[in-house]
Amino acid sequence: MLGAVGRLLGFGSAASACDGCDPAVLAQCSAPQPGDVKAHSHHVFVKLVAPSGSDAGTTDEAWWPESVDAEPAIKAVTAAIKEAGPAINGAVKVTAYDRLSTKALAPGSCDVLVLGDGAAGVGLEGVPLDKLPAVVLAALSGGDAAAAAGPDAQGSGDVADTVLVVCCHVARDNRCGHIGPPLADKLAELAGAKAPAGGVRVLKSSHIGGHKYAGNAIVYRRQDGKFEGNWFGGLNPGNADEFLTALFACKAPHGPAGDRMLRKFWRGCVGLSKEQQLERFEQGLKDIEDL
Repeated sequence: MLGAVGRLLGFGSAASACDGCDPAVLAQCSAPQPGDVKAHSHHVFVKLVAPSGSDAGTTDEAWWPESVDAEPAIKAVTAAIKEAGPAINGAVKVTAYDRLSTKALAPGSCDVLVLGDGAAGVGLEGVPLDKLPAVVLAALSGGDAAAAAGPDAQGSGDVADTVLVVCCHVARDNRCGHIGPPLADKLAELAGAKAPAGGVRVLKSSHIGGHKYAGNAIVYRRQDGKFEGNWFGGLNPGNADEFLTALFACKAPHGPAGDRMLRKFWRGCVGLSKEQQLERFEQGLKDIEDL
Protein backbone atom coordinates (compact mmCIF):
# COMPACT_ATOMS: atom_id res chain seq x y z
CA MET A 1 0.00 0.00 0.00
CA LEU A 2 2.75 2.45 0.96
CA GLY A 3 4.60 1.61 -2.23
CA ALA A 4 1.52 2.40 -4.32
CA VAL A 5 0.98 5.69 -2.49
CA GLY A 6 4.63 6.59 -2.95
CA ARG A 7 4.44 6.01 -6.68
CA LEU A 8 1.30 8.15 -6.88
CA LEU A 9 2.95 11.01 -5.01
CA GLY A 10 6.04 10.66 -7.15
CA PHE A 11 8.51 9.55 -4.51
CA GLY A 12 10.48 6.34 -4.26
CA SER A 13 12.74 4.51 -6.62
CA ALA A 14 12.23 4.86 -10.36
CA ALA A 15 14.59 1.98 -11.02
CA SER A 16 13.63 -0.79 -13.40
CA ALA A 17 15.28 -3.89 -14.77
CA CYS A 18 18.12 -2.82 -17.01
CA ASP A 19 19.65 -5.45 -19.27
CA GLY A 20 23.35 -4.80 -19.60
CA CYS A 21 23.54 -2.38 -16.66
CA ASP A 22 25.98 -3.17 -13.87
CA PRO A 23 23.94 -3.71 -10.68
CA ALA A 24 26.79 -2.19 -8.69
CA VAL A 25 26.48 1.05 -10.68
CA LEU A 26 22.68 1.11 -10.36
CA ALA A 27 23.06 0.65 -6.60
CA GLN A 28 25.04 3.92 -6.50
CA CYS A 29 22.12 5.86 -8.01
CA SER A 30 19.44 7.66 -6.01
CA ALA A 31 15.77 8.26 -6.75
CA PRO A 32 15.17 11.62 -8.50
CA GLN A 33 13.97 14.49 -6.32
CA PRO A 34 11.58 17.22 -7.55
CA GLY A 35 12.85 20.78 -7.37
CA ASP A 36 16.44 19.66 -7.84
CA VAL A 37 17.16 21.57 -11.07
CA LYS A 38 19.23 24.73 -10.64
CA ALA A 39 17.22 27.64 -12.04
CA HIS A 40 18.09 28.56 -15.63
CA SER A 41 16.16 29.80 -18.64
CA HIS A 42 18.41 28.79 -21.54
CA HIS A 43 20.78 25.98 -22.46
CA VAL A 44 23.62 26.34 -24.97
CA PHE A 45 25.05 23.11 -26.39
CA VAL A 46 28.35 23.26 -28.29
CA LYS A 47 29.82 20.43 -30.36
CA LEU A 48 33.52 20.66 -29.66
CA VAL A 49 36.46 20.07 -31.95
CA ALA A 50 37.88 16.61 -31.20
CA PRO A 51 41.54 16.58 -30.14
CA SER A 52 44.09 15.16 -32.54
CA GLY A 53 44.51 11.44 -32.13
CA SER A 54 40.92 10.79 -30.99
CA ASP A 55 39.10 7.88 -32.61
CA ALA A 56 37.11 9.24 -35.54
CA GLY A 57 34.56 6.45 -35.15
CA THR A 58 33.50 7.28 -31.57
CA THR A 59 31.19 9.98 -30.31
CA ASP A 60 32.55 12.83 -28.27
CA GLU A 61 31.78 11.53 -24.77
CA ALA A 62 34.69 9.13 -25.28
CA TRP A 63 37.20 12.02 -25.14
CA TRP A 64 35.44 14.78 -23.18
CA PRO A 65 37.69 15.68 -20.22
CA GLU A 66 36.31 15.58 -16.68
CA SER A 67 35.32 19.23 -17.11
CA VAL A 68 34.67 20.82 -20.49
CA ASP A 69 34.67 24.34 -19.03
CA ALA A 70 38.29 24.93 -20.08
CA GLU A 71 37.65 23.99 -23.71
CA PRO A 72 38.23 27.13 -25.86
CA ALA A 73 34.76 27.19 -27.43
CA ILE A 74 33.02 26.75 -24.05
CA LYS A 75 35.21 29.44 -22.46
CA ALA A 76 34.44 31.88 -25.28
CA VAL A 77 30.69 31.33 -24.94
CA THR A 78 30.59 31.62 -21.15
CA ALA A 79 32.73 34.78 -21.24
CA ALA A 80 30.43 36.40 -23.80
CA ILE A 81 27.34 35.54 -21.75
CA LYS A 82 28.92 36.94 -18.60
CA GLU A 83 29.88 40.15 -20.39
CA ALA A 84 26.37 40.54 -21.82
CA GLY A 85 24.97 40.55 -18.28
CA PRO A 86 21.33 41.70 -18.01
CA ALA A 87 20.99 41.83 -21.79
CA ILE A 88 20.34 38.09 -21.49
CA ASN A 89 17.05 37.36 -19.79
CA GLY A 90 17.66 34.55 -17.28
CA ALA A 91 20.54 32.26 -16.37
CA VAL A 92 22.24 30.21 -19.10
CA LYS A 93 23.61 26.68 -18.87
CA VAL A 94 26.47 25.75 -21.26
CA THR A 95 27.56 22.17 -22.01
CA ALA A 96 29.17 20.17 -24.80
CA TYR A 97 27.03 17.88 -26.94
CA ASP A 98 27.18 15.34 -29.72
CA ARG A 99 24.83 13.28 -31.81
CA LEU A 100 24.51 9.49 -31.62
CA SER A 101 26.75 9.16 -34.66
CA THR A 102 29.43 11.79 -34.79
CA LYS A 103 30.94 13.51 -37.79
CA ALA A 104 34.10 15.54 -38.07
CA LEU A 105 33.79 19.30 -37.91
CA ALA A 106 35.21 21.51 -40.63
CA PRO A 107 38.51 23.06 -39.51
CA GLY A 108 37.96 26.18 -37.40
CA SER A 109 34.25 25.56 -36.91
CA CYS A 110 31.77 24.05 -34.46
CA ASP A 111 28.07 23.24 -34.21
CA VAL A 112 25.76 24.92 -31.71
CA LEU A 113 22.27 24.30 -30.38
CA VAL A 114 20.40 26.82 -28.22
CA LEU A 115 17.19 25.82 -26.46
CA GLY A 116 15.26 27.55 -23.72
CA ASP A 117 11.99 28.15 -21.95
CA GLY A 118 9.55 29.81 -24.33
CA ALA A 119 12.16 30.08 -27.11
CA ALA A 120 11.96 28.89 -30.70
CA GLY A 121 15.30 27.05 -30.64
CA VAL A 122 18.36 27.57 -32.83
CA GLY A 123 20.56 24.85 -34.35
CA LEU A 124 23.50 25.64 -36.64
CA GLU A 125 26.33 23.62 -38.15
CA GLY A 126 29.69 24.87 -39.36
CA VAL A 127 29.76 28.03 -37.24
CA PRO A 128 33.22 29.67 -37.44
CA LEU A 129 34.78 29.56 -33.98
CA ASP A 130 35.52 33.28 -34.01
CA LYS A 131 31.83 34.00 -34.61
CA LEU A 132 30.46 31.56 -32.04
CA PRO A 133 30.03 34.08 -29.17
CA ALA A 134 28.10 36.49 -31.40
CA VAL A 135 25.93 33.65 -32.69
CA VAL A 136 25.07 32.49 -29.17
CA LEU A 137 24.28 36.03 -27.99
CA ALA A 138 22.02 36.56 -31.00
CA ALA A 139 20.20 33.29 -30.30
CA LEU A 140 19.75 34.14 -26.62
CA SER A 141 18.45 37.65 -27.31
CA GLY A 142 16.09 36.78 -30.14
CA GLY A 143 18.39 38.12 -32.85
CA ASP A 144 19.35 36.61 -36.19
CA ALA A 145 21.80 33.87 -35.21
CA ALA A 146 22.11 32.58 -38.78
CA ALA A 147 23.17 36.01 -40.02
CA ALA A 148 25.70 36.30 -37.20
CA ALA A 149 27.16 32.93 -38.21
CA GLY A 150 27.80 33.97 -41.79
CA PRO A 151 27.25 32.20 -45.12
CA ASP A 152 29.33 29.11 -44.33
CA ALA A 153 27.02 27.95 -41.52
CA GLN A 154 23.81 26.07 -42.15
CA GLY A 155 20.82 24.94 -40.17
CA SER A 156 21.11 21.60 -38.39
CA GLY A 157 18.57 18.85 -37.88
CA ASP A 158 18.98 19.06 -34.11
CA VAL A 159 15.90 21.24 -33.59
CA ALA A 160 12.98 18.79 -33.73
CA ASP A 161 9.64 19.14 -31.97
CA THR A 162 10.98 16.81 -29.28
CA VAL A 163 14.66 16.96 -28.31
CA LEU A 164 15.92 14.44 -25.74
CA VAL A 165 19.36 15.24 -24.33
CA VAL A 166 21.00 12.48 -22.27
CA CYS A 167 23.97 13.06 -19.96
CA CYS A 168 26.73 10.69 -21.13
CA HIS A 169 29.80 12.26 -19.53
CA VAL A 170 32.06 9.25 -19.05
CA ALA A 171 35.02 11.07 -17.47
CA ARG A 172 32.87 13.07 -15.04
CA ASP A 173 30.99 10.24 -13.34
CA ASN A 174 30.80 6.49 -13.86
CA ARG A 175 27.02 6.44 -13.35
CA CYS A 176 26.25 8.80 -16.24
CA GLY A 177 29.06 7.25 -18.26
CA HIS A 178 27.70 3.74 -17.76
CA ILE A 179 23.95 4.34 -18.06
CA GLY A 180 23.82 7.37 -20.38
CA PRO A 181 25.14 6.02 -23.71
CA PRO A 182 22.95 2.87 -23.83
CA LEU A 183 19.99 4.94 -22.61
CA ALA A 184 20.47 7.40 -25.48
CA ASP A 185 20.67 4.54 -27.98
CA LYS A 186 17.52 2.93 -26.57
CA LEU A 187 15.56 6.18 -26.61
CA ALA A 188 16.53 6.74 -30.24
CA GLU A 189 15.52 3.19 -31.16
CA LEU A 190 12.13 3.53 -29.47
CA ALA A 191 11.50 7.06 -30.72
CA GLY A 192 11.58 5.79 -34.27
CA ALA A 193 8.35 3.89 -33.64
CA LYS A 194 6.72 6.24 -31.12
CA ALA A 195 7.65 9.65 -32.51
CA PRO A 196 4.76 12.09 -32.89
CA ALA A 197 4.52 14.52 -35.79
CA GLY A 198 7.45 16.92 -35.80
CA GLY A 199 10.03 14.25 -35.08
CA VAL A 200 12.38 13.40 -32.24
CA ARG A 201 16.08 14.11 -31.87
CA VAL A 202 18.22 12.27 -29.30
CA LEU A 203 21.52 13.89 -28.33
CA LYS A 204 24.33 13.33 -25.83
CA SER A 205 25.51 16.00 -23.39
CA SER A 206 28.41 16.53 -21.05
CA HIS A 207 27.68 16.92 -17.32
CA ILE A 208 24.33 18.61 -16.66
CA GLY A 209 24.16 18.12 -12.88
CA GLY A 210 22.85 15.49 -10.48
CA HIS A 211 24.78 12.45 -11.66
CA LYS A 212 23.59 10.54 -8.58
CA TYR A 213 20.19 10.46 -10.32
CA ALA A 214 21.55 8.76 -13.46
CA GLY A 215 20.40 8.22 -16.10
CA ASN A 216 19.57 11.87 -16.57
CA ALA A 217 17.80 13.45 -19.51
CA ILE A 218 16.43 16.85 -20.44
CA VAL A 219 13.39 16.75 -22.70
CA TYR A 220 12.53 19.82 -24.74
CA ARG A 221 9.13 19.71 -26.41
CA ARG A 222 7.85 22.38 -28.78
CA GLN A 223 4.27 23.59 -28.64
CA ASP A 224 2.96 26.55 -30.63
CA GLY A 225 6.48 27.20 -31.88
CA LYS A 226 8.12 27.47 -28.44
CA PHE A 227 9.95 24.98 -26.25
CA GLU A 228 9.40 23.84 -22.69
CA GLY A 229 12.15 21.85 -21.00
CA ASN A 230 11.71 19.20 -18.31
CA TRP A 231 14.45 17.32 -16.48
CA PHE A 232 14.24 13.64 -15.59
CA GLY A 233 16.37 11.16 -13.66
CA GLY A 234 16.29 7.47 -12.81
CA LEU A 235 16.09 6.48 -16.48
CA ASN A 236 17.79 3.48 -18.04
CA PRO A 237 17.28 1.20 -21.05
CA GLY A 238 14.96 -0.98 -18.97
CA ASN A 239 12.36 1.74 -18.33
CA ALA A 240 12.91 3.82 -21.48
CA ASP A 241 9.88 2.32 -23.25
CA GLU A 242 7.56 3.05 -20.32
CA PHE A 243 8.99 6.57 -20.07
CA LEU A 244 8.64 7.48 -23.75
CA THR A 245 5.12 6.04 -23.97
CA ALA A 246 4.02 8.19 -21.04
CA LEU A 247 5.88 11.24 -22.31
CA PHE A 248 4.21 11.26 -25.70
CA ALA A 249 0.79 10.53 -24.17
CA CYS A 250 1.05 13.16 -21.41
CA LYS A 251 -1.90 15.60 -21.42
CA ALA A 252 -1.74 16.75 -17.78
CA PRO A 253 -2.19 20.54 -17.32
CA HIS A 254 1.01 20.67 -15.30
CA GLY A 255 2.94 18.46 -17.70
CA PRO A 256 5.08 15.56 -16.45
CA ALA A 257 4.68 16.73 -12.84
CA GLY A 258 0.99 15.92 -13.19
CA ASP A 259 1.40 12.55 -14.90
CA ARG A 260 1.02 9.46 -12.72
CA MET A 261 3.93 7.63 -14.35
CA LEU A 262 6.30 10.49 -15.20
CA ARG A 263 6.28 12.06 -11.71
CA LYS A 264 8.68 9.46 -10.32
CA PHE A 265 11.27 10.52 -12.92
CA TRP A 266 10.65 14.29 -12.81
CA ARG A 267 13.42 16.51 -11.42
CA GLY A 268 12.22 19.94 -12.45
CA CYS A 269 11.54 22.39 -15.24
CA VAL A 270 13.57 24.92 -17.21
CA GLY A 271 12.60 28.50 -16.40
CA LEU A 272 11.38 27.81 -12.84
CA SER A 273 13.00 28.42 -9.47
CA LYS A 274 13.30 25.62 -6.92
CA GLU A 275 10.21 26.90 -5.13
CA GLN A 276 8.23 27.07 -8.37
CA GLN A 277 9.30 23.55 -9.32
CA LEU A 278 8.11 22.19 -5.97
CA GLU A 279 4.85 24.10 -6.36
CA ARG A 280 4.31 22.58 -9.78
CA PHE A 281 5.01 19.12 -8.39
CA GLU A 282 2.38 19.66 -5.70
CA GLN A 283 -0.11 21.06 -8.23
CA GLY A 284 0.46 17.96 -10.33
CA LEU A 285 -1.35 15.87 -7.73
CA LYS A 286 -4.57 17.67 -8.64
CA ASP A 287 -4.07 16.67 -12.27
CA ILE A 288 -3.93 13.03 -11.21
CA GLU A 289 -6.97 13.38 -8.97
CA ASP A 290 -8.95 15.00 -11.79
CA LEU A 291 -8.12 12.31 -14.35
